[in-house]
Amino acid sequence: MTRPARILSGLIALVLVPATAFAQAPMASTSFAGAEDPLSENGAWAPLTSLSPNGGRFQKNNGAFPDLPSPDHAGARTTVALPADHYSEIVVGNLGTTSSNVGPTVRVQTAGAAIDSHYLWWASLANGLNNLYRIDANGTSYTADPLIATSPVTPGDRLRLIARGPVVYGIKNGVRDFIYNTGPDGVALGGGTSGMLAFTAEAAVNDATITSWSAGAAPASSGTHDSTIFVGAEDPLDDGDRWYPLPGYAGFRKSGGLAMGKQLGHNATAAWSIAPPATQYSEVTLGTVASGGGGPLVRVDRNAPVQTGWMLFLWADNPAGGSGVYKLNGDGSFTLVREFVPLIISGDKWRLAANGNTLEVFRNGVSQFTYTTDGSYPSGDVGMETLTPAFTFVAWEGHRAGRTHGRGHQRQPGESHVDGGQRRRRRHRLSGGALPGRLLYRVRADRRGERDELQRYGAHREHELPVPGARDGRGRQSRPVLERGRRDDAALLRSGQWYRPSMACAQSRFMDTDPVSFGWMQSDISLGWAWK
Repeated sequence: MTRPARILSGLIALVLVPATAFAQAPMASTSFAGAEDPLSENGAWAPLTSLSPNGGRFQKNNGAFPDLPSPDHAGARTTVALPADHYSEIVVGNLGTTSSNVGPTVRVQTAGAAIDSHYLWWASLANGLNNLYRIDANGTSYTADPLIATSPVTPGDRLRLIARGPVVYGIKNGVRDFIYNTGPDGVALGGGTSGMLAFTAEAAVNDATITSWSAGAAPASSGTHDSTIFVGAEDPLDDGDRWYPLPGYAGFRKSGGLAMGKQLGHNATAAWSIAPPATQYSEVTLGTVASGGGGPLVRVDRNAPVQTGWMLFLWADNPAGGSGVYKLNGDGSFTLVREFVPLIISGDKWRLAANGNTLEVFRNGVSQFTYTTDGSYPSGDVGMETLTPAFTFVAWEGHRAGRTHGRGHQRQPGESHVDGGQRRRRRHRLSGGALPGRLLYRVRADRRGERDELQRYGAHREHELPVPGARDGRGRQSRPVLERGRRDDAALLRSGQWYRPSMACAQSRFMDTDPVSFGWMQSDISLGWAWK
């Protein structure tokens, strides 16, 4: 498409800072002063061609917006070099209708077979299309994979999309809006740069306007010690960019001084605010413990596409029937390597410490026992895990593991103390390698929403099960291609978009126990006994 190159003097501020200095000035920013079409700002922008069949581009006139309406999407990426972990931030300008969208993009691929591919926070008004997408492009066409639902926006909102390792998350007006671990997806975008996208189905192309844009390095870990008491309310849990969900999990939220899982099944999160040494501990202070279970995690690999680490699990429903130290397996299962019978009381502190191949468990500062691992997971992050939101924590701490424990006794590696309530058993793997309640299902809708596939992790059979259309959690769809029509051009994948949360059904492969015995899932809100 030919258009006049009305290049007037503009303003783009490019401020170079160290890649780790996230709190400092951005590495690139602009307020789109002046007017030009197509947007260039002295070569600071390169167009994305894959989403614009008619050659539509960004233009600017004291704001950036498309120069063509539907079916074209105006897309641009910065030409400033950014680190692999980076952010893109926009201030939402005018959104004329629910058929108008704007959004920041990260991990934009600049060359190769996947050129123009990226992650997109696609934002609109209430009742518009609001999702995180992965755009798979090739320079001339694209498909859009919806990953997780996001909240609607209004003009003036500040949206920051951050790519950090395999995790992509969004901050709206300083508050975490969503977080998504791409690990289980099979396709992940790395490196690249950042940019923006806009679209409108209306003739008034400034109905999708971005007021300003900036980009820079993502946050980085700092120090080896961190702690929190979960003040306030957040969903998802952020705590000042402290937490990220493990692959395959929705993570945690907090309310009323308690941290709890977001879903009925297992919930796992780790702290990337710090970079603890290999000799480390994670400690939780128990909140409500009437049912469910949970405990601390150590040695979680934040860059792994699957779950990793070691876990101390306290099972309130049956302390003698599954409490112990578990290994997190890459197929989504857990292996019980050391069983014991804990006394589970609200307010108690439970710590899992790792030193070399030795794990040590503490209750209120007193060592309970040690276990020698197989050498898996020699280092990583510290975190926490729960089974159902009924099992909560009031505090958490992670740090370098010390050598003096409990009442001042200098313990030696391999030395064990077990108080009267515990018993030691030989190491064994439970039948099926499962933790109570651990069969994670993900509900996925097809493109037209005509049926749902219930996919079970760690197994090879699938079930069909209708589920109400909830909008939180890691619910997502199969990978549809954008089908262009009169109205679905108004935004990416407008038709058939319903998100389902991943759910955990109460099946246990713990010994030969029948699943019906787990009373915590016998309720009207469960999925029923869906695994049969």
